[in-house]
Amino acid sequence: MATMVIAPTETAPALEQLPLSIPLNTYAVNHDSAERAEPSPPMQSSSGVRNRGVDGRSGRTDETTSEITQAGTQDLVADPTEASEHEEEDEVPKSLVIGMWQGLCNVVHRGRFSRRTREEMRQYNIRHGYSELKYGTDVDLPEGFPQLSYFLNSNDSFAVFRRFGTLSARALIQLQIDLTRLEEELQNLDKIDAANPVLKKRLRGYEGFEGWDNCQRELMKKIQEKLCEYFDLLLHDTQIRALGQAPERHHLGLFNWIWNNKPLAPGKDAFIFQADDFISAANHCEKGTRLGDFIETYLHQWPESRVKNFLQPERELHKTTDPWVDHYAKGRLAILIKVIAVALAVAMLLVPVLLLFLVSMSRQTMAWTVFGFVLAFSITMSIVTEAKVHEILIGTAAYGAVLVTFLGNLDGDVGTCSAI
Repeated sequence: MATMVIAPTETAPALEQLPLSIPLNTYAVNHDSAERAEPSPPMQSSSGVRNRGVDGRSGRTDETTSEITQAGTQDLVADPTEASEHEEEDEVPKSLVIGMWQGLCNVVHRGRFSRRTREEMRQYNIRHGYSELKYGTDVDLPEGFPQLSYFLNSNDSFAVFRRFGTLSARALIQLQIDLTRLEEELQNLDKIDAANPVLKKRLRGYEGFEGWDNCQRELMKKIQEKLCEYFDLLLHDTQIRALGQAPERHHLGLFNWIWNNKPLAPGKDAFIFQADDFISAANHCEKGTRLGDFIETYLHQWPESRVKNFLQPERELHKTTDPWVDHYAKGRLAILIKVIAVALAVAMLLVPVLLLFLVSMSRQTMAWTVFGFVLAFSITMSIVTEAKVHEILIGTAAYGAVLVTFLGNLDGDVGTCSAI
Protein backbone atom coordinates (compact mmCIF):
# COMPACT_ATOMS: atom_id res chain seq x y z
CA MET A 1 0.00 0.00 0.00
CA ALA A 2 1.31 3.45 -0.86
CA THR A 3 2.08 5.95 1.95
CA MET A 4 2.45 9.72 1.87
CA VAL A 5 5.03 11.85 3.72
CA ILE A 6 4.32 15.47 4.80
CA ALA A 7 6.75 18.03 6.23
CA PRO A 8 6.56 18.30 10.06
CA THR A 9 4.77 21.19 11.73
CA GLU A 10 5.96 23.13 14.76
CA THR A 11 2.80 23.72 16.78
CA ALA A 12 -0.64 22.25 16.99
CA PRO A 13 -2.44 25.52 16.04
CA ALA A 14 -0.55 25.51 12.74
CA LEU A 15 -1.95 22.11 11.95
CA GLU A 16 -5.52 23.45 12.10
CA GLN A 17 -4.65 25.99 9.39
CA LEU A 18 -3.49 23.32 6.96
CA PRO A 19 -5.62 23.10 3.79
CA LEU A 20 -7.84 20.05 3.34
CA SER A 21 -6.59 19.39 -0.20
CA ILE A 22 -4.75 16.14 -0.89
CA PRO A 23 -0.99 16.62 -0.57
CA LEU A 24 1.45 15.66 -3.30
CA ASN A 25 1.89 11.91 -3.61
CA THR A 26 5.32 10.39 -3.65
CA TYR A 27 3.96 7.16 -5.11
CA ALA A 28 2.01 6.46 -8.28
CA VAL A 29 -1.68 6.29 -7.38
CA ASN A 30 -3.39 2.89 -7.29
CA HIS A 31 -0.51 0.84 -8.67
CA ASP A 32 1.04 -1.80 -6.45
CA SER A 33 4.13 -2.30 -8.60
CA ALA A 34 4.97 1.39 -9.14
CA GLU A 35 8.40 2.64 -8.19
CA ARG A 36 8.76 5.44 -5.67
CA ALA A 37 8.87 8.90 -7.18
CA GLU A 38 11.22 11.69 -6.16
CA PRO A 39 9.71 13.78 -3.33
CA SER A 40 9.22 17.47 -3.81
CA PRO A 41 11.93 19.77 -2.31
CA PRO A 42 9.86 21.03 0.69
CA MET A 43 9.22 17.44 1.74
CA GLN A 44 12.81 16.23 1.85
CA SER A 45 13.35 17.37 5.45
CA SER A 46 10.53 15.18 6.77
CA SER A 47 11.23 13.58 10.17
CA GLY A 48 8.57 10.93 10.00
CA VAL A 49 5.29 12.63 10.83
CA ARG A 50 2.57 10.41 9.31
CA ASN A 51 -0.64 12.14 10.38
CA ARG A 52 -1.99 14.70 7.92
CA GLY A 53 -4.49 16.20 10.38
CA VAL A 54 -5.04 16.83 14.05
CA ASP A 55 -6.04 14.17 16.52
CA GLY A 56 -9.52 12.95 15.80
CA ARG A 57 -9.47 14.04 12.14
CA SER A 58 -7.48 10.97 11.08
CA GLY A 59 -7.65 7.59 12.77
CA ARG A 60 -4.06 6.65 11.90
CA THR A 61 -1.20 7.05 14.36
CA ASP A 62 2.52 6.83 13.85
CA GLU A 63 2.54 3.21 14.97
CA THR A 64 -0.33 2.21 12.68
CA THR A 65 1.21 3.90 9.67
CA SER A 66 4.58 2.31 10.43
CA GLU A 67 2.94 -1.14 10.53
CA ILE A 68 1.22 -0.50 7.20
CA THR A 69 4.51 0.66 5.68
CA GLN A 70 6.31 -2.44 6.91
CA ALA A 71 3.51 -4.69 5.55
CA GLY A 72 3.69 -2.99 2.14
CA THR A 73 7.45 -3.44 2.10
CA GLN A 74 7.07 -7.12 2.92
CA ASP A 75 4.53 -7.50 0.11
CA LEU A 76 6.96 -5.97 -2.34
CA VAL A 77 9.78 -8.38 -1.49
CA ALA A 78 7.70 -11.50 -0.76
CA ASP A 79 8.15 -14.63 -2.85
CA PRO A 80 11.09 -13.64 -5.07
CA THR A 81 10.90 -17.02 -6.84
CA GLU A 82 7.40 -16.30 -8.12
CA ALA A 83 8.43 -12.84 -9.26
CA SER A 84 11.39 -14.25 -11.18
CA GLU A 85 9.09 -16.80 -12.84
CA HIS A 86 6.75 -14.07 -14.02
CA GLU A 87 9.70 -12.05 -15.25
CA GLU A 88 10.84 -15.05 -17.32
CA GLU A 89 7.34 -15.49 -18.71
CA ASP A 90 7.07 -11.83 -19.69
CA GLU A 91 10.55 -11.77 -21.16
CA VAL A 92 10.35 -10.84 -24.84
CA PRO A 93 13.02 -10.45 -27.51
CA LYS A 94 14.54 -7.03 -27.99
CA SER A 95 13.32 -6.81 -31.59
CA LEU A 96 10.94 -8.53 -33.96
CA VAL A 97 13.80 -9.78 -36.13
CA ILE A 98 15.50 -11.45 -33.17
CA GLY A 99 12.22 -13.01 -32.07
CA MET A 100 11.54 -14.40 -35.54
CA TRP A 101 15.08 -15.75 -35.82
CA GLN A 102 14.83 -17.47 -32.44
CA GLY A 103 11.49 -18.95 -33.44
CA LEU A 104 12.86 -20.31 -36.72
CA CYS A 105 15.82 -21.85 -34.90
CA ASN A 106 13.41 -23.52 -32.47
CA VAL A 107 11.37 -24.86 -35.39
CA VAL A 108 14.49 -26.41 -36.95
CA HIS A 109 15.82 -27.95 -33.73
CA ARG A 110 12.64 -28.72 -31.76
CA GLY A 111 9.88 -28.70 -34.35
CA ARG A 112 7.97 -25.86 -32.65
CA PHE A 113 8.20 -22.08 -32.53
CA SER A 114 8.37 -21.65 -28.76
CA ARG A 115 11.66 -22.06 -26.87
CA ARG A 116 9.92 -23.64 -23.87
CA THR A 117 9.99 -27.39 -23.35
CA ARG A 118 6.79 -29.41 -23.16
CA GLU A 119 6.96 -29.53 -19.37
CA GLU A 120 7.44 -25.76 -19.19
CA MET A 121 4.47 -25.26 -21.49
CA ARG A 122 2.39 -27.58 -19.34
CA GLN A 123 3.25 -25.63 -16.18
CA TYR A 124 2.56 -22.37 -18.00
CA ASN A 125 -0.88 -23.58 -19.11
CA ILE A 126 -1.71 -24.72 -15.58
CA ARG A 127 -0.76 -21.34 -14.08
CA HIS A 128 -2.85 -19.38 -16.58
CA GLY A 129 -5.82 -21.74 -16.63
CA TYR A 130 -5.35 -22.86 -20.23
CA SER A 131 -5.20 -26.48 -19.07
CA GLU A 132 -8.94 -26.29 -18.30
CA LEU A 133 -9.84 -25.73 -21.96
CA LYS A 134 -11.44 -28.74 -23.61
CA TYR A 135 -10.59 -29.95 -27.12
CA GLY A 136 -12.06 -32.81 -29.10
CA THR A 137 -10.62 -36.28 -28.61
CA ASP A 138 -11.77 -39.85 -29.20
CA VAL A 139 -10.34 -41.25 -25.97
CA ASP A 140 -13.62 -41.79 -24.12
CA LEU A 141 -15.96 -42.19 -27.09
CA PRO A 142 -17.85 -45.50 -27.45
CA GLU A 143 -17.31 -47.56 -30.56
CA GLY A 144 -19.72 -47.29 -33.46
CA PHE A 145 -21.51 -44.13 -34.53
CA PRO A 146 -19.84 -41.86 -31.90
CA GLN A 147 -16.30 -42.64 -33.05
CA LEU A 148 -17.21 -42.59 -36.75
CA SER A 149 -18.95 -39.22 -36.51
CA TYR A 150 -16.03 -37.77 -34.52
CA PHE A 151 -13.59 -39.05 -37.13
CA LEU A 152 -15.54 -37.42 -39.98
CA ASN A 153 -15.64 -34.10 -38.13
CA SER A 154 -12.06 -34.14 -36.84
CA ASN A 155 -10.48 -32.98 -40.11
CA ASP A 156 -11.65 -31.44 -43.38
CA SER A 157 -9.87 -34.20 -45.28
CA PHE A 158 -12.16 -36.80 -43.71
CA ALA A 159 -15.40 -34.84 -44.25
CA VAL A 160 -16.42 -36.73 -47.40
CA PHE A 161 -19.95 -37.95 -48.04
CA ARG A 162 -21.85 -39.68 -50.84
CA ARG A 163 -23.58 -37.45 -53.33
CA PHE A 164 -26.05 -40.07 -54.59
CA GLY A 165 -25.76 -38.50 -58.01
CA THR A 166 -27.55 -41.30 -59.85
CA LEU A 167 -30.56 -41.16 -57.53
CA SER A 168 -30.69 -37.38 -57.77
CA ALA A 169 -30.60 -37.52 -61.57
CA ARG A 170 -33.34 -40.15 -61.65
CA ALA A 171 -35.57 -38.10 -59.36
CA LEU A 172 -35.05 -35.05 -61.57
CA ILE A 173 -35.92 -37.10 -64.66
CA GLN A 174 -39.16 -38.32 -63.08
CA LEU A 175 -40.13 -34.78 -62.10
CA GLN A 176 -39.45 -33.60 -65.63
CA ILE A 177 -41.74 -36.33 -66.99
CA ASP A 178 -44.51 -35.36 -64.56
CA LEU A 179 -44.19 -31.68 -65.40
CA THR A 180 -44.24 -32.41 -69.13
CA ARG A 181 -47.48 -34.36 -68.72
CA LEU A 182 -49.05 -31.55 -66.72
CA GLU A 183 -47.90 -29.05 -69.30
CA GLU A 184 -49.65 -31.03 -72.05
CA GLU A 185 -52.85 -31.23 -69.98
CA LEU A 186 -52.82 -27.46 -69.52
CA GLN A 187 -52.31 -26.85 -73.24
CA ASN A 188 -55.18 -29.20 -74.12
CA LEU A 189 -57.41 -27.47 -71.59
CA ASP A 190 -56.58 -24.09 -73.11
CA LYS A 191 -57.51 -25.36 -76.59
CA ILE A 192 -60.86 -26.69 -75.29
CA ASP A 193 -61.59 -23.35 -73.59
CA ALA A 194 -60.67 -21.41 -76.72
CA ALA A 195 -63.15 -23.48 -78.78
CA ASN A 196 -65.99 -23.04 -76.23
CA PRO A 197 -67.69 -19.61 -76.42
CA VAL A 198 -68.67 -19.81 -72.74
CA LEU A 199 -65.38 -21.08 -71.24
CA LYS A 200 -63.41 -18.76 -73.51
CA LYS A 201 -63.75 -16.10 -70.82
CA ARG A 202 -61.61 -18.25 -68.50
CA LEU A 203 -58.58 -17.65 -70.71
CA ARG A 204 -58.92 -13.91 -69.92
CA GLY A 205 -59.16 -14.43 -66.15
CA TYR A 206 -62.92 -14.38 -65.64
CA GLU A 207 -64.25 -16.61 -62.86
CA GLY A 208 -67.65 -17.52 -61.40
CA PHE A 209 -69.67 -17.01 -64.56
CA GLU A 210 -72.35 -19.49 -65.69
CA GLY A 211 -70.76 -22.69 -66.96
CA TRP A 212 -67.42 -21.97 -65.20
CA ASP A 213 -65.57 -24.79 -63.37
CA ASN A 214 -62.34 -24.95 -61.37
CA CYS A 215 -60.52 -27.47 -63.59
CA GLN A 216 -57.95 -24.91 -64.65
CA ARG A 217 -57.32 -23.78 -61.07
CA GLU A 218 -56.79 -27.33 -59.77
CA LEU A 219 -54.46 -28.13 -62.66
CA MET A 220 -52.39 -25.00 -62.00
CA LYS A 221 -52.15 -25.93 -58.31
CA LYS A 222 -50.69 -29.34 -59.24
CA ILE A 223 -48.23 -27.67 -61.61
CA GLN A 224 -47.06 -25.20 -58.95
CA GLU A 225 -46.49 -27.94 -56.38
CA LYS A 226 -44.57 -30.06 -58.87
CA LEU A 227 -42.50 -27.08 -60.03
CA CYS A 228 -41.51 -26.20 -56.45
CA GLU A 229 -40.45 -29.79 -55.84
CA TYR A 230 -38.48 -29.88 -59.09
CA PHE A 231 -36.71 -26.54 -58.60
CA ASP A 232 -35.86 -27.33 -54.98
CA LEU A 233 -34.24 -30.63 -55.95
CA LEU A 234 -32.47 -29.08 -58.95
CA LEU A 235 -30.95 -26.25 -56.87
CA HIS A 236 -29.81 -28.64 -54.16
CA ASP A 237 -28.25 -30.94 -56.74
CA THR A 238 -26.44 -27.94 -58.29
CA GLN A 239 -25.09 -26.87 -54.90
CA ILE A 240 -23.92 -30.40 -54.12
CA ARG A 241 -22.13 -30.66 -57.46
CA ALA A 242 -20.44 -27.30 -56.81
CA LEU A 243 -18.71 -28.79 -53.75
CA GLY A 244 -16.60 -30.87 -56.09
CA GLN A 245 -15.65 -34.51 -56.07
CA ALA A 246 -13.63 -35.61 -53.08
CA PRO A 247 -9.93 -36.22 -53.78
CA GLU A 248 -9.11 -39.90 -54.07
CA ARG A 249 -6.70 -39.85 -51.14
CA HIS A 250 -9.38 -38.35 -48.86
CA HIS A 251 -11.86 -41.09 -49.74
CA LEU A 252 -9.19 -43.74 -49.24
CA GLY A 253 -8.43 -42.30 -45.79
CA LEU A 254 -12.06 -42.73 -44.76
CA PHE A 255 -12.27 -46.15 -46.42
CA ASN A 256 -9.18 -47.44 -44.61
CA TRP A 257 -10.42 -46.20 -41.24
CA ILE A 258 -13.84 -47.85 -41.63
CA TRP A 259 -12.31 -51.04 -43.02
CA ASN A 260 -9.81 -51.38 -40.16
CA ASN A 261 -12.00 -50.28 -37.24
CA LYS A 262 -15.34 -51.79 -38.36
CA PRO A 263 -17.52 -49.19 -36.58
CA LEU A 264 -20.76 -50.36 -38.27
CA ALA A 265 -22.59 -53.64 -38.48
CA PRO A 266 -21.96 -55.88 -41.51
CA GLY A 267 -23.71 -54.43 -44.56
CA LYS A 268 -24.25 -51.00 -42.98
CA ASP A 269 -21.00 -49.68 -44.45
CA ALA A 270 -21.84 -50.52 -48.09
CA PHE A 271 -21.99 -46.83 -48.99
CA ILE A 272 -18.21 -46.52 -48.65
CA PHE A 273 -17.50 -48.67 -51.71
CA GLN A 274 -18.82 -46.15 -54.29
CA ALA A 275 -15.49 -44.36 -54.69
CA ASP A 276 -16.50 -41.98 -57.51
CA ASP A 277 -19.69 -40.75 -55.84
CA PHE A 278 -18.18 -38.89 -52.88
CA ILE A 279 -18.05 -35.13 -52.46
CA SER A 280 -15.99 -33.10 -50.01
CA ALA A 281 -17.99 -31.05 -47.52
CA ALA A 282 -15.02 -28.72 -47.00
CA ASN A 283 -13.95 -26.15 -49.56
CA HIS A 284 -10.94 -27.64 -51.36
CA CYS A 285 -10.97 -25.14 -54.22
CA GLU A 286 -8.72 -22.60 -52.50
CA LYS A 287 -5.29 -21.78 -53.85
CA GLY A 288 -2.55 -24.03 -52.55
CA THR A 289 -4.70 -27.13 -52.04
CA ARG A 290 -2.52 -29.20 -54.38
CA LEU A 291 0.58 -28.11 -52.53
CA GLY A 292 -1.08 -29.12 -49.28
CA ASP A 293 -1.92 -32.56 -50.67
CA PHE A 294 1.66 -32.94 -51.87
CA ILE A 295 3.00 -32.02 -48.42
CA GLU A 296 0.70 -34.48 -46.67
CA THR A 297 1.71 -37.22 -49.12
CA TYR A 298 5.38 -36.49 -48.49
CA LEU A 299 4.85 -36.60 -44.72
CA HIS A 300 3.11 -39.94 -45.07
CA GLN A 301 6.18 -41.32 -46.86
CA TRP A 302 8.63 -39.71 -44.38
CA PRO A 303 6.97 -39.86 -40.94
CA GLU A 304 10.18 -38.92 -39.08
CA SER A 305 10.54 -35.58 -40.87
CA ARG A 306 10.97 -32.45 -38.77
CA VAL A 307 8.37 -30.78 -40.94
CA LYS A 308 5.83 -33.22 -39.51
CA ASN A 309 6.82 -32.24 -35.97
CA PHE A 310 6.26 -28.60 -36.90
CA LEU A 311 2.82 -29.30 -38.39
CA GLN A 312 1.69 -31.44 -35.45
CA PRO A 313 1.54 -29.44 -32.22
CA GLU A 314 0.49 -31.13 -29.02
CA ARG A 315 -3.16 -30.20 -29.51
CA GLU A 316 -3.31 -32.04 -32.84
CA LEU A 317 -1.60 -35.12 -31.39
CA HIS A 318 -4.28 -35.42 -28.71
CA LYS A 319 -7.15 -35.51 -31.22
CA THR A 320 -6.90 -39.25 -31.76
CA THR A 321 -5.33 -42.34 -30.28
CA ASP A 322 -5.17 -44.09 -33.66
CA PRO A 323 -1.47 -44.34 -34.67
CA TRP A 324 -2.44 -44.44 -38.37
CA VAL A 325 -4.30 -41.11 -38.32
CA ASP A 326 -2.41 -37.83 -38.56
CA HIS A 327 -3.85 -34.38 -37.88
CA TYR A 328 -2.02 -31.23 -39.01
CA ALA A 329 -2.53 -27.66 -37.80
CA LYS A 330 -4.30 -25.65 -40.50
CA GLY A 331 -2.47 -22.42 -39.71
CA ARG A 332 0.99 -23.97 -39.83
CA LEU A 333 0.18 -25.89 -43.00
CA ALA A 334 -1.00 -22.67 -44.65
CA ILE A 335 2.25 -20.92 -43.66
CA LEU A 336 4.34 -23.76 -45.11
CA ILE A 337 2.34 -23.67 -48.36
CA LYS A 338 2.92 -19.93 -48.73
CA VAL A 339 6.65 -20.29 -48.04
CA ILE A 340 6.98 -22.99 -50.72
CA ALA A 341 4.94 -20.93 -53.19
CA VAL A 342 7.10 -17.84 -52.62
CA ALA A 343 10.29 -19.90 -52.96
CA LEU A 344 9.07 -21.36 -56.27
CA ALA A 345 8.14 -17.93 -57.61
CA VAL A 346 11.50 -16.41 -56.67
CA ALA A 347 13.42 -19.37 -58.09
CA MET A 348 11.51 -19.35 -61.37
CA LEU A 349 12.35 -15.67 -61.85
CA LEU A 350 15.93 -15.42 -60.56
CA VAL A 351 17.43 -18.68 -61.82
CA PRO A 352 17.06 -17.89 -65.55
CA VAL A 353 18.16 -14.30 -64.98
CA LEU A 354 21.32 -15.42 -63.19
CA LEU A 355 22.05 -18.00 -65.89
CA LEU A 356 21.67 -15.46 -68.66
CA PHE A 357 23.71 -12.88 -66.83
CA LEU A 358 26.56 -14.98 -65.42
CA VAL A 359 27.01 -17.81 -67.93
CA SER A 360 28.56 -17.06 -71.33
CA MET A 361 26.36 -18.53 -74.06
CA SER A 362 25.39 -17.84 -77.65
CA ARG A 363 22.20 -16.13 -78.72
CA GLN A 364 20.70 -19.41 -79.79
CA THR A 365 21.43 -21.00 -76.41
CA MET A 366 19.92 -17.99 -74.65
CA ALA A 367 16.74 -18.26 -76.71
CA TRP A 368 16.37 -21.97 -75.92
CA THR A 369 17.04 -21.25 -72.24
CA VAL A 370 14.25 -18.67 -72.14
CA PHE A 371 11.92 -21.05 -73.98
CA GLY A 372 12.64 -23.84 -71.49
CA PHE A 373 11.99 -21.69 -68.43
CA VAL A 374 8.79 -20.19 -69.87
CA LEU A 375 7.52 -23.71 -70.58
CA ALA A 376 8.54 -24.85 -67.09
CA PHE A 377 6.77 -21.84 -65.57
CA SER A 378 3.49 -22.57 -67.33
CA ILE A 379 3.63 -26.27 -66.40
CA THR A 380 4.46 -25.48 -62.77
CA MET A 381 1.66 -22.93 -62.56
CA SER A 382 -0.90 -25.37 -63.97
CA ILE A 383 0.18 -28.27 -61.74
CA VAL A 384 0.99 -26.59 -58.42
CA THR A 385 -1.82 -24.04 -58.45
CA GLU A 386 -5.44 -24.38 -59.49
CA ALA A 387 -5.42 -21.33 -61.76
CA LYS A 388 -7.85 -21.10 -64.64
CA VAL A 389 -6.75 -21.25 -68.27
CA HIS A 390 -6.85 -17.49 -68.85
CA GLU A 391 -4.90 -16.91 -65.62
CA ILE A 392 -2.18 -19.31 -66.81
CA LEU A 393 -2.03 -17.52 -70.19
CA ILE A 394 -1.72 -14.09 -68.58
CA GLY A 395 0.92 -15.28 -66.08
CA THR A 396 2.97 -17.05 -68.76
CA ALA A 397 2.84 -13.99 -71.06
CA ALA A 398 4.03 -11.70 -68.26
CA TYR A 399 6.82 -14.10 -67.26
CA GLY A 400 7.96 -14.50 -70.85
CA ALA A 401 7.93 -10.74 -71.39
CA VAL A 402 10.27 -10.24 -68.42
CA LEU A 403 12.78 -12.81 -69.69
CA VAL A 404 12.62 -11.60 -73.30
CA THR A 405 13.17 -8.02 -72.16
CA PHE A 406 16.19 -9.10 -70.14
CA LEU A 407 17.46 -11.21 -73.04
CA GLY A 408 17.27 -8.25 -75.41
CA ASN A 409 19.70 -6.30 -73.24
CA LEU A 410 22.42 -8.98 -73.21
CA ASP A 411 25.43 -9.31 -75.50
CA GLY A 412 25.46 -12.62 -77.29
CA ASP A 413 28.70 -14.37 -76.33
CA VAL A 414 29.75 -12.43 -73.27
CA GLY A 415 26.71 -12.71 -71.03
CA THR A 416 26.88 -9.06 -69.97
CA CYS A 417 24.25 -6.36 -70.17
CA SER A 418 24.43 -3.81 -72.98
CA ALA A 419 23.41 -0.22 -72.68
CA ILE A 420 19.70 0.34 -72.62
